[in-house]
Amino acid sequence: MYCPKCGASVKEGASFCHSCGERVDGIRIEMPKRTKAVGNQKSLVKKVIIGIVFLLIIVIAVKIGSVLGSGGTANPVDLPRSNKQAVQCAPCNGMGQIRCGDCSGTGYRLGEWDPVRGESKRHTCVTCNGSGLKRCTYCDGTGWR
Repeated sequence: MYCPKCGASVKEGASFCHSCGERVDGIRIEMPKRTKAVGNQKSLVKKVIIGIVFLLIIVIAVKIGSVLGSGGTANPVDLPRSNKQAVQCAPCNGMGQIRCGDCSGTGYRLGEWDPVRGESKRHTCVTCNGSGLKRCTYCDGTGWR
């Protein structure tokens, strides 16, 4: 039993409250027992679920934004290098052609051209087809590397 004035516990059969002195003859007041509300637990669970869903949406939005913000290219290695400069090819001096090494630039096989006899079409160099020049393999014929 409890005192109606101060709420202190009173022994059974006591006429007065030992705490505040209030008369309690035969008045029986029971303090309600405190219990956890089931509604509060349900609302807490809902709040936790809403928070998790909200965080998940934020993570997905950040991932999508990072992919779209990078121009669709996730790998920066694929981007062209901007500090590359074209340099004139040294072996061909920017001409894209070099002198044929098989005929020394004469267009005829070595030892078969005689200036006294004149040109011989039967024995032209097979490497340069008689031109005396062949494409530079260092710059691939562009003159620049």
